[in-house]
Amino acid sequence: MRGPDPVDSALHGGNRVRLPGTGRTAALAAWVGANRWMSVLLAIAAAMMVFAIVAPWIAPGDPTEVVLSQRYLPLWSEGHAMGTDHLGRDYLSRLIVGGRLSIMAGLIPAFGAMVAGLVIGLTSGYFGGWVDSVLMRIIDVLLAFPFLLLVILMVAVLGTDIRNAMIALMIGGTPGTARTLRSLVLSIKQRPFVEAAEVSGLGGWRIIQHEIFPNVLPLAVALMTIQMSWMIVAIAGLSFLGLGVRPPDADWGTLIAEARGHIFRAPYLALIPSVLVALVSFVFFVLGDALQRTLGEERVR
Repeated sequence: MRGPDPVDSALHGGNRVRLPGTGRTAALAAWVGANRWMSVLLAIAAAMMVFAIVAPWIAPGDPTEVVLSQRYLPLWSEGHAMGTDHLGRDYLSRLIVGGRLSIMAGLIPAFGAMVAGLVIGLTSGYFGGWVDSVLMRIIDVLLAFPFLLLVILMVAVLGTDIRNAMIALMIGGTPGTARTLRSLVLSIKQRPFVEAAEVSGLGGWRIIQHEIFPNVLPLAVALMTIQMSWMIVAIAGLSFLGLGVRPPDADWGTLIAEARGHIFRAPYLALIPSVLVALVSFVFFVLGDALQRTLGEERVR
């Protein structure tokens, strides 16, 4: 499995971004109005982000409190709506707090990869020359490694905790974003409005800031949303392997790993977090793909 490859469809059909203005806003409003079920997914995604912020305050109990006398309580038990695990810990509380870690551990590295990809893509694509050659050779080296292998190697070097896992995911997610945005910058810099800015005497960084960056940012946000979907899956996989969240803290991957030895006695312990990982990842992937397609519908004028 490899990290995020360049999203080819973002560049199909030519230069399909618009100068900042009402066109993009109108396109997004039309998209929301014409795609009711997408609007529902957008609302779900927003609710998930709110949930990730307020999770510690809405958990019904202490997710780390061990009560051995209440082990393996079934679903809908009194005082434990989602039952308890093999140590008698309230499973609903662990799902809620673990969901916060899973979502934030997907958002933070995806955002970091977007920022790093923007900086590299804008710099490399606009200035070209030796700057482009050096940056792209580094990107090529990173892309030569399978994504999960690169992340696992980096976590092994940095240390096995959630912070290092997020750093590794951010670095692993940067090359695909950088190369995709570089391709878009190479296309945009040939447009008349950029040439006019150069003729007027604007410096390179001011042209990037005022003419190129606003046209690249929407695609970068769409790519970040897609990346967030598979980073949630990746952080769950790392935690499952013992390379992510450390006990007593838990994310959904840790909950799945803990449930392996109890799958026949309490299958819900593994089933529920697995479904949540798949559902949340699906929501962000569909939203990111829809945003990428919508923002790519309009050409630069």
